[in-house]
Amino acid sequence: MPCIVYQIISSNPEDTKDLTGDVDRVRVQVTAISESYAGARGIIVAVKAALNRYSGTVDGTIIDSMTYDNMGDLYNDELHMQFIDFIVRVK
Repeated sequence: MPCIVYQIISSNPEDTKDLTGDVDRVRVQVTAISESYAGARGIIVAVKAALNRYSGTVDGTIIDSMTYDNMGDLYNDELHMQFIDFIVRVK
């Protein structure tokens, strides 16, 4: 502990009026888990700083853009958790 977990919430093609799009709109959620609120919050702040507005290539996947969308808390009796969502445009 602490740790980070990520998951793909949704993935949708960005079609145009005339063509099937070559870009997918993917919602990715990153969750930070820590024994303290400050620990979870610190991780999420660092994740946001590293990933918001990111573009580049990761393992052969082209990330056109990555944009912060949402942030919140999750509750558990023993652990502190925060999540952050990004909208990722993937080519």
